Amino acid sequence: MKALIKVGYACNNHCLFCHTARRRGVVGSSAAVLDKIALAATLACDTVVFSGGEPTLRPELLHWARRAHALGLAVGLVTNGRALAYDRRVERLVALGLRYAHVSLHGGTAAVHDALVEAEGFAQAVQGIEHLVRQGVDVTLNCVLVRQNLEALAPLVELAGRLRPARLKLSFAEPKGAALERFADIVPRVTDAARAALAAVRHAAVVAQGLRIELEGFPLCTIAPFAELASGLRGHEFAWMSEVDESAFAPIDDDNKVHLAVCDECVERGRCPGLFGEYVARCGGGELRAHTGLRSNSLHFVREATLAPVAGSACPVPAPVLARSDAARGLFVQEAEGLLAHYRTRTSDFATDELLELKRLEQLYLDEVEPSLAEGRAAPDDFAHDLSRLRLAACCRCCTQQAHCARCFVRVAGDAFAEDELALSRVLETLRGIVLDVGCGDGRYGELWQRRVQAGEVVYRGVEPDGVRAAALRAKWPWAEVTTSAAEDLLLAPASLDAALLLRSYNHLRTPRAVADALCRALRPLGRLVVVDNLPLALLRTLAQAKRGEGGDAVFEHYRNHGAKQAETLLAGLPLRLVSRRDVEVGTGNQWLLCYERTA
Repeated sequence: MKALIKVGYACNNHCLFCHTARRRGVVGSSAAVLDKIALAATLACDTVVFSGGEPTLRPELLHWARRAHALGLAVGLVTNGRALAYDRRVERLVALGLRYAHVSLHGGTAAVHDALVEAEGFAQAVQGIEHLVRQGVDVTLNCVLVRQNLEALAPLVELAGRLRPARLKLSFAEPKGAALERFADIVPRVTDAARAALAAVRHAAVVAQGLRIELEGFPLCTIAPFAELASGLRGHEFAWMSEVDESAFAPIDDDNKVHLAVCDECVERGRCPGLFGEYVARCGGGELRAHTGLRSNSLHFVREATLAPVAGSACPVPAPVLARSDAARGLFVQEAEGLLAHYRTRTSDFATDELLELKRLEQLYLDEVEPSLAEGRAAPDDFAHDLSRLRLAACCRCCTQQAHCARCFVRVAGDAFAEDELALSRVLETLRGIVLDVGCGDGRYGELWQRRVQAGEVVYRGVEPDGVRAAALRAKWPWAEVTTSAAEDLLLAPASLDAALLLRSYNHLRTPRAVADALCRALRPLGRLVVVDNLPLALLRTLAQAKRGEGGDAVFEHYRNHGAKQAETLLAGLPLRLVSRRDVEVGTGNQWLLCYERTA
């Protein structure tokens, strides 16, 4: 695990796209760097990486490396490599623990590279890379893709092939600093940069077999079919970073990137980094394409440790542990015995913003099913008894650091889902006439429908794509009409229905807008469309419970994880009037509801 320390922004290159072009005069104090090295050791890091600006310009570099080495930390550099052209200097750094280097190389020829860095640095950079490779340092060559070098990547690939085992990273230019000020001149269209990067990957397969290539800063849809090459700071095991003017570390994040509405339909939503927000502000997101497919609608946080709380402190979590816990992927639970449980998720199915939203809404549930008593169940199947909801602990509610912290939660007794079901039942009780239930599944509301059918209030028609389930319901419900069909294949007569239901089937539909449109045409004026579904289920589990769940036969069934707001946006423009809406909020279960009325 690496910690990145910015030591100052001075540099002997003048890159056209420099992030810190306006801050070259800012120099960090040596004492502050030493303090951060010590702090990195307390965060259980194994490597400190010095960056800038250009860290090799600092005369204290060997002193810092020596201090890190004394604390058992390896050393890394983010550098332009020019000062490493001196072999003796590389040898001294390696002797003090230099193990990692991220070296800027923006072209395969001096003409391209030097024009971009506005200095005669190419020959020195290449010589520095050769010295690092010869000394066994883990080297990444980083090329920032700008308008000026997109057509000149082939020589870079060929050069990188000769510098193996160094890897080559092709990074889409972030609109920041000088690149933001001269956006139109420097930042290419993301799809143009992606095409150039993929051409470089294919060229490497021919002329530099075995060269490792990484792609950074690209939405995954733009670099298919090589999305597996996507990388970033996390991919290089960076966990923390600190700018010159910061006294502590902050977790590595992707706050400079955003996901757009089109991303909500994408099967890669969870692991895609998104697109730079400043790029979207200037160019929009029209280049992005959703890759539709099935994705997960659940995840688990696995218990990692039991801790004694800090006595007499406003925060019960020990400071070093709290500092190491990721704000999105970690959390703590106060237990009845007065102890703290630390949980963490390693999921790649959900993006950081999705995890943070589930935590903000307190949609976290403790799996209460003991593995020894699970009786073959891979997952909880009686949520009212098997799951307990968590709420934010009192110590966190007034904390000013809550937004940047993993947060602490407490268990809430009672049925977390009863109010959701009551709200839905009240809506279903108001329906009259011919009711079509699309995706009726296991017949959860059979008693309600049987009572109302026998009272002559409704005619119930169920549709289920699973033939086995449909047959079981026909045998169980002689009073109902149940057919086997996919929702997309329904043939419905105009104005033939009084109500249509999508009860926890909306997120299962490949094309929910088209299905809702067909249901609208089949509804009589003032007929009702009821859409209900769930946010992803975040379960807190022991390692044994997690293994039980992962060993089950459950498969992905959801095409998206929409909430009420996203569903309402998708259905906008249909001849419907929203009658009621129930959102997932703090204190509710994870089920949302939209009830519409068909307009004339």
